Amino acid sequence: MALHPVGFFAFWEMILLTAMATLTKPFQVVKHGMSLWRKRRLSGAFVEAQAALGERMYAAGIDDGELGARISALDEQLYWAESVGGSIKPLKAARHQLVLQLAAAALEDDGPLPGADAEYRRASEAQAALDRHEKGVDARRTARFVAEEVGGFCQEVRLMATDFKRANHVEWNPETEPVRVAVKEKVTSEITFKS
Repeated sequence: MALHPVGFFAFWEMILLTAMATLTKPFQVVKHGMSLWRKRRLSGAFVEAQAALGERMYAAGIDDGELGARISALDEQLYWAESVGGSIKPLKAARHQLVLQLAAAALEDDGPLPGADAEYRRASEAQAALDRHEKGVDARRTARFVAEEVGGFCQEVRLMATDFKRANHVEWNPETEPVRVAVKEKVTSEITFKS
């Protein structure tokens, strides 16, 4: 019994798709690892910039009164703990958290900080870089390939984006040939087509 030419090509196409799906897995793991490393690096840079902003704000006397007083009290406790040889690690950690809270409050307000402008700009840029990275990861996660079982074979299927905008390109594969068009209008309510 001979295979029909169309069935023969469909068979090899499924084998090729399965092989591609199998071979891309290691690259996806590496890409995910690099993304995690980048997020960790950006998070660390943001915390460092935020701490520098908080320290500069405290030194310049820019605070809400309460956090500044709590930091000052911890500084005094640190001084006495160091002089008697006591444990200072928990006190330093608590002070660091208060400094980060001071900086976070300033970053939420989006206001100029005389005396801490450079630190504020660096912390804002670090926060923006971290936000861009996280949004990019979320977008890639939405459009990630997933495996779907079709007739006993594994076929790659791309998930559609959740939100389309004017001029975005969309494509689909009907039985005849692939179609690629630009979005002209976003319809958000139910419509009826004339036949």
